[in-house]
Amino acid sequence: MSSILKKVISTVLAADLIIPSGIISLKAQAASPDIPVLLYHRVLPNPSNEWTDTSVENFEKHMQYLVENDYKTLSAEEYVNIMQGNATAPEKPILLTFDDATPDFLANTVPILNKYRMNAVQFVVSDWIGAGFSMSQADLQAVAKLPNISLQNHSKKHTENAWKTIEQSEASAEIAEANAFIKTVTGKDPILLAYPYGDYNADVQAAAAANDIQYSFKVGYPNQGDHAIGRHYIKMSTTLNEIAKWIGGPAPVEEPGTPVEQDVVYHETFAKGQGLSGTPILNNPKSTSCTPLFVLSTASILKFVAHSWYAPFLFFSQRYT
Repeated sequence: MSSILKKVISTVLAADLIIPSGIISLKAQAASPDIPVLLYHRVLPNPSNEWTDTSVENFEKHMQYLVENDYKTLSAEEYVNIMQGNATAPEKPILLTFDDATPDFLANTVPILNKYRMNAVQFVVSDWIGAGFSMSQADLQAVAKLPNISLQNHSKKHTENAWKTIEQSEASAEIAEANAFIKTVTGKDPILLAYPYGDYNADVQAAAAANDIQYSFKVGYPNQGDHAIGRHYIKMSTTLNEIAKWIGGPAPVEEPGTPVEQDVVYHETFAKGQGLSGTPILNNPKSTSCTPLFVLSTASILKFVAHSWYAPFLFFSQRYT
């Protein structure tokens, strides 16, 4: 047996020890998904307003879908920690948000959230509490005691169109007053803000940051910085199929329509605590990378050659060397 052939066989056998079977994964490392945010208002047995109402029946279907497809609803604190890189995101994170703290929340929404063990954020307009449209002070106190619900800032007055042109000093005062009110109820400083009607400008963003708000939410996408995070707006006519597409989930079996393509996440990519708009990302656990496949195939061939032919070569080397 030639010295060259001996060296080749020795190298292959050494590689067999260094590269154990299965150490090179065929699974591509999928980019982490952005955290989709859903925006609800009222949940009612008999909804009547297209823009603010969701039926109790449909809302429960939404929550059941999330559970069946392994989505993990986040608390406000979990959301902030993940976005800031201080905690690892679960495989399918999602943030449920509700605006205006309406009376139906405690009666209709909370029982369903509790049934499916969901976390949620309720954005409070401080001047509206006890004023008729929003819940009473007593109900708000009851909600504040729930471990799975976080009360956050939705401004003091919620004045229509005002936040498009409001100056920083006025916005800051309104955010600060609402923060103070919410803290008297929860004992905690709010860390999230939902802009009234989704309206904001640069002064509003600066005011939010100055009042220790970590993330502020508008309506719609793309995300445009820490103080312009998007939300998917749920209307009375919104279908579960639409929600599934928004969050990159499988098409619901009970609804007709084109199935959602499972290889693509249609919302934004998540990187370093900030959503990045742009190219859809691969998110298929069955996808493979050509380079690892080539490396593994080469190693496997070399191992096969070594194991299959080493004995005959050894036999002949003993006889003819």
